[in-house]
Amino acid sequence: MSGPLSNALRWLWISCIPGGVLWSLSPLGVRLSEMKFKTPDVFWKLFPSAPLLLLIGLAGLYLLLPERRGPLTRIGLITALVGLALILAGDLGLFYLHLDNEFIMTAPGYRTFRGGLILLAAGCVLFGVGAARGGALPVWGALPFSI
Repeated sequence: MSGPLSNALRWLWISCIPGGVLWSLSPLGVRLSEMKFKTPDVFWKLFPSAPLLLLIGLAGLYLLLPERRGPLTRIGLITALVGLALILAGDLGLFYLHLDNEFIMTAPGYRTFRGGLILLAAGCVLFGVGAARGGALPVWGALPFSI
């Protein structure tokens, strides 16, 4: 694949880097939000930018991979995308719609958010292992997906 589409895909998968950095700085963001605004909700309202950047980056990386991507890579991508969608839905329900304040015992926003985190982690590991196993990425390239 060459030309402007390839260049666009390269920029898409690079968005994984700022998304991962934002995600890894989450504890710092929560702490700063608690110190400055006396609530972590300010940080969590800004949090959807990290999963959206990761979503764009994973889709771009998948499209940029050569034709050697296998079914494990495809399953990993779909699982990660479902996980990211659940994270966004849980964040929306938890911090924008305040569903957990209304439904205290079931906590739908919190459970959706946590389930999305588990699916995202599993999908990223499957994606990295599948891409490395299929030869689309070097073996060390699967390490960031596992971390």
